[in-house]
Amino acid sequence: MAAFSIEAWIYPEDPGSQTFPTVYSEGRWVASMGLERPSNKPDTWINNSSQLLGRIPVSLNAWSHLALTYDQGTREVYVNGAWAGSSSGPAVVGNSIGSAIGDLPSVPGSSRFKGRIDELGIDPSRPLGELQAQLLRQDPALDAATGPALPTRTT
Repeated sequence: MAAFSIEAWIYPEDPGSQTFPTVYSEGRWVASMGLERPSNKPDTWINNSSQLLGRIPVSLNAWSHLALTYDQGTREVYVNGAWAGSSSGPAVVGNSIGSAIGDLPSVPGSSRFKGRIDELGIDPSRPLGELQAQLLRQDPALDAATGPALPTRTT
């Protein structure tokens, strides 16, 4: 993967003993986005060897928007539309494990995300730009107490 983006609304609760709460992972942290404990800062990994720890912590028991973008070896992370860090890293290698949302079966007991994940988006072919990350965060349907609004059914 030369370029991709991962974004999601998250409502993290106290993770207890979980040390690497994972929002999404392709393989075993081949390309992943989660939180680092105990700081609650965005934690991203490439190939389970190159870490980027964001600078802005995410509040517990509140909705936040996380976005990770990767383009030709440069990744950036955003929290609620604000740039939270960047780093260069290796090319992403393929894997045969598959994808996981909210936990990694290969790492039980340390990677379960305790809370809610909503509107997870993955674009395997292009990264988000800073403006796009900000626009995703500024969704007028978001209510800080209840999270992203559900569509209203019309008849």
